[in-house]
Amino acid sequence: MGGTASSETRRGARRRGRSLALAAATIAAGAFALVLGLRTTGVLEPLELEAHDAATRLVSMPSADSQVALVLVEESDIRALGRWPIPDGVLAEVLQRALDAGAVAVGLDIYRDVAVPPGHLELDALLEREARIVAAYKFADEATIGVSPPRVLASSDRTGFSDVVIDPDGTVRRGLLFLSRDDEVGWSLALRLALRALAARGIGPTPDADHPQHLRLGPTTITPFEPDDGGYVRADAAGYQFLPSLHRVPARLESVTLGALLAGTAPSDVLRDRVVLVGVAAESVKDLFYTPHSRARPTAPQVHGVELHALLIDQLVRYGTGEARPLRVAAQWGEVAWLAAWCLLGTVAGLLARGAARVALIALAGLAVLAGITAGSLALDLWLPSVPAALGWVASLGTTTGLVAGRERRARARLMDLFGRHVSPEVARALWDRRDVLLEGGRPPPESVVATVMFTDLQGFTTTAEGMSPPELVAWLDRYFEAMVPAVFAHRGVVLRFFGDALLAAFGLPFPSTTEAERDRDAVAAVDCALEMQDRVAALNRELIAAGRAPVGMRVGILTGEMVAGSVGMSRRLEYTVHGDAVNSAARLESHDRGSFVPEPGRPCRILIGEPTRERLGDAYLLEAAGDLQVKGKRRALRAWRVMGRRAEDA
Repeated sequence: MGGTASSETRRGARRRGRSLALAAATIAAGAFALVLGLRTTGVLEPLELEAHDAATRLVSMPSADSQVALVLVEESDIRALGRWPIPDGVLAEVLQRALDAGAVAVGLDIYRDVAVPPGHLELDALLEREARIVAAYKFADEATIGVSPPRVLASSDRTGFSDVVIDPDGTVRRGLLFLSRDDEVGWSLALRLALRALAARGIGPTPDADHPQHLRLGPTTITPFEPDDGGYVRADAAGYQFLPSLHRVPARLESVTLGALLAGTAPSDVLRDRVVLVGVAAESVKDLFYTPHSRARPTAPQVHGVELHALLIDQLVRYGTGEARPLRVAAQWGEVAWLAAWCLLGTVAGLLARGAARVALIALAGLAVLAGITAGSLALDLWLPSVPAALGWVASLGTTTGLVAGRERRARARLMDLFGRHVSPEVARALWDRRDVLLEGGRPPPESVVATVMFTDLQGFTTTAEGMSPPELVAWLDRYFEAMVPAVFAHRGVVLRFFGDALLAAFGLPFPSTTEAERDRDAVAAVDCALEMQDRVAALNRELIAAGRAPVGMRVGILTGEMVAGSVGMSRRLEYTVHGDAVNSAARLESHDRGSFVPEPGRPCRILIGEPTRERLGDAYLLEAAGDLQVKGKRRALRAWRVMGRRAEDA
């Protein structure tokens, strides 16, 4: 019996496992398709970019020094000059002082498409003769007319556009190397200045060996940005864009003010051996941008354009020296596999999780692991999209958990519909733990068992009931069964059926006893239960007598033997019960010679047991031989015994 139950349990668990695995796979596929569809529409892009910014700040690894120094025109400088724009002569003096301080290259991030006298000739002369100076301009395209570079540099390689790529949320996360229109190709200000700094170290630009169309600086190939790279969806990838590793920016940018440089009070080594960028940091000149880092600075939420160009120059120089590299992104198939893996993990976790609190903890733990992986990848210069993966994880985990919970609710409802009202809470929990075998195919499978059954019926109840109104009668019966059923539960019995004022219970079910010792305990439990029920009937009789009504008696028939246990009825209305010769014989014991039984005040119950039960009781009980009873439907007589109580030493 044990081996059969065990094999049935394993088969049930395997079937249930296969069914759940199929459902989980369907959920994983559905979550994957849903999230991939959302990502394709671009709905998740803003969230992913914000998550990327947060990860950038989290894993920020600032370098100790910067390759760039700034000469900043601040509000106080404009007030001191008394005008804006700054005259050409002042700019010429600032540029010359930066060169004299030992700058490897000087960038002018102030437009000079028209002359601003006085000093125009001096500025033109300086720009024309000094190869280390690069001037900014704005690239002209279909949307804008642009801003021209200084006239004397118009046809030289010493101009660079200052255009930047701004995402829809106003943040700059990408850099630009080249822009083109018709036959015109423009170089960025950052690239022009970075190449001059690298040239001083003997490093120049080369094409990548495997992809000649890609620019290589020293050991680093700068892969062009594509519209769907990282967290972007159908982004504008015009020109030659790249993803800078903005978690590797300088801890601070060295800077001096224009006034301090002109007055000779600026530190002498700030500009030496660095790229020097001259630009505006005055609030009245609106040239402000968001970056992933500036989003985290509520007191200074934006950076000036000159600072942004300095960060990009620093990045490019470090690429050339091998100190840094641009962000890498996974191939499209890799991102798809990444999302699929999290959807699958969510379903597996949903299959294993039990309970709302545990599911919540698992969900949070998974999100924490995901955040750790994406942050760690970013620290290694790899952008793994986190928002689609997080959404796939939560969707698949939540849906799978709901599926498992729904199945368990339905299984519990079926199980409790069969057993819940007729077993103790402890047995109910055990039933739930073994639901796979007990609900094979949605209903308990029939099995041959050796158990002990007990039939009870009231005697004299008709007389007692004649003096009661229908509501009183129903109330008393409820009171009676409320006293009897707990006695069955207390002895680990199962109440199988009620017949008016009669009751059928079994011991050794629904988990069949498989050893003789267990079957002996079942027989003892049934007899002990009957004796406890006798005490409870006596207590009820005292209540009846106090109310002026006649007392009742109870007949009990108990027999141990082979029987078939299982469910009968329709799928929507099943009843767990037992069948067999032993069951019928127990019923005959209960009803035997019913007319001759007269309840006694101290012993209101007649408890008859069959010989198979007596053989399992040992010597703990006082028994009286009731003779060989001729039971209807059986050729051989059934030897019966009346239980009078426990022996004194065992009572």
